[in-house]
Amino acid sequence: MRSESDYLLPRDRKPNHKKVLIAALAVVIILSIAASQSFLGTSMATSQTTTTEPTSKPAPEPLSVITPTLIYSPSDPTNPDFTASGVNISEPSGYTELVQFALGLINNDRNQSGVPKVTLSAVESGQQHADSLAYYGTFGHWDVQGYKPYMRYTLLGGGGYVEENVYLDYCTYSPPSDPSVFPIGCNLRTIENGIANADAALMHRDGACCDNGHRDNILDAFHTGVSIGIAYNSTTDALYLVEDFENSYITSESLQITGSTVTLQGSTQQNLTGWTGALSGALMVVYYDPTPVSISASELTISQSCLQFNELVEPTSCQYRGAYGPGTLVNEVFAPCIQGYTCGPPQYTYAQEWSQSASGSFKIVLSMASFETGRAPGVYTLYLHPDGDANETITSLSIFVSGS
Repeated sequence: MRSESDYLLPRDRKPNHKKVLIAALAVVIILSIAASQSFLGTSMATSQTTTTEPTSKPAPEPLSVITPTLIYSPSDPTNPDFTASGVNISEPSGYTELVQFALGLINNDRNQSGVPKVTLSAVESGQQHADSLAYYGTFGHWDVQGYKPYMRYTLLGGGGYVEENVYLDYCTYSPPSDPSVFPIGCNLRTIENGIANADAALMHRDGACCDNGHRDNILDAFHTGVSIGIAYNSTTDALYLVEDFENSYITSESLQITGSTVTLQGSTQQNLTGWTGALSGALMVVYYDPTPVSISASELTISQSCLQFNELVEPTSCQYRGAYGPGTLVNEVFAPCIQGYTCGPPQYTYAQEWSQSASGSFKIVLSMASFETGRAPGVYTLYLHPDGDANETITSLSIFVSGS
């Protein structure tokens, strides 16, 4: 008898200067047995635990935006790994129609909830990760190179902030004309059915009580775009859907690094006066991840034995099968201290320059020296909160610091 399983992984939580939240893993498994259905659901509680990175061979360390090469692949994707020379991103047969179909479902959900539509992002992070999942037969927010969603998003040129939904099902007839037939084949019809199932699951079937992270992600009014990835495995009929929702408020962005000095400048879609000023509560938080290293495919596949654990008690062997966090909070960066005010505590960093204009342009200059000490090399991700009292973020820019 054919069984159908759908697995959900939550988005990550927005880094907050008041507390760090790591999303719970929601897993729903639907087992079709004859005419009856048996449901198994588990949820994982919020965890503040920092996971231990693997100690295998380090992945190639990119220091700049990776140039993607788009490849038409009527079936299985080609190797999608990031390399120093670029990355191959495959588009399956019917790619344009499938992506528009998925986007239409998302915007229909948003419209019914009174939320503005999102547009299709030009960043290919969703498709690259979907290709990776299908190519290696893995599942999760991490990939075999050890990268998290915000790292991939930055490497592919994303200048905003990203949150990820991931879904795994199978190409399917809905309902199956003959449940005993497997595989049934992936074609435009069966893939669209799988995508529709994914949307319904992400919107309504989270396993975690009272904290539907997938639905929240789809309906977040602050999101402006979404990078959609669709890939499948022609042998197993496994269908992978990745939704990288982005807050893309920076219309022009330049991140420059000279020694330990970082300059972030550009313009936004809204007036910044009183929005990122020294007294507005605006700040930048900096999180640290060790240099990404390769993760074996076996650590990134669905494991029934790991479903019994939540994030508070999960063993190290299950650390890549759940939610991802932003890393370890290492610093908070504020606008330069105003004359006459006492600024502290000493673990905070104050920017050398933090300026904005009524036209929407801004410039932030800061030194990484204070929070690199004792940690470099690794990945430092900059999250810019336009208002420190609001849990909204407009960047998740990852800086890869080498050991040289």
